[in-house]
Amino acid sequence: LIVDDKPNRVLPQLTYLFSVLLKVISDQLPDHPPTEALYRYFEDEFAPLHTCKINGEVYEYTDLKREKSVDVGKFIESVTEFARTKWHLEIPENKDLREPAKSELYSQAYLNQQVDWCRFLSSKNKK
Repeated sequence: LIVDDKPNRVLPQLTYLFSVLLKVISDQLPDHPPTEALYRYFEDEFAPLHTCKINGEVYEYTDLKREKSVDVGKFIESVTEFARTKWHLEIPENKDLREPAKSELYSQAYLNQQVDWCRFLSSKNKK
């Protein structure tokens, strides 16, 4: 496990994206797709596209987790707007989660994220 001591400015946004936004979307859709599938879906739709050459061949890819916080914010806004307008879902704003009435949703999302990380690390230790 490698620890990077540089501040991760997009971490609060990624926490909101994975622990709240994608979870809320999954819960409201009739087939309840996994949040990872939703992430891949929206990444293909809205994440900035990068290109590079690999052995003379042009390769296109997305890497949202390495984007600037401004770009991650735009991505989250695009996902939120899409979910609201195309799928007619109710999506809580990140700023609204600070209200006492919404604190349970945020704290539950944070707890779920911690459990997911523990499972991930545990699975890596077994290998």
